[in-house]
Amino acid sequence: LLLALLLLPPALPAPHKRGLIFNLDTGELCLQSTQCKSGCCHRTSGLSLARCAPKAAELQECSPKSLYGVYYKCPCESGL
Repeated sequence: LLLALLLLPPALPAPHKRGLIFNLDTGELCLQSTQCKSGCCHRTSGLSLARCAPKAAELQECSPKSLYGVYYKCPCESGL
């Protein structure tokens, strides 16, 4: 039994790069910014669903960075 348990982990499939709760791509539904690859969970209004969005680019309005919560304006890309 112990030998079977030692051999089982290499036989399991590798985890996907994208998860169901974290590491979400742009456009996917989210509840907080830590779930998104971009670090921005964005909603356009108080009644809209929040979705992962890219960080604000040059000449776009942006918010101060926060690890949690939902943004109405995404934080700026690094260096801006």
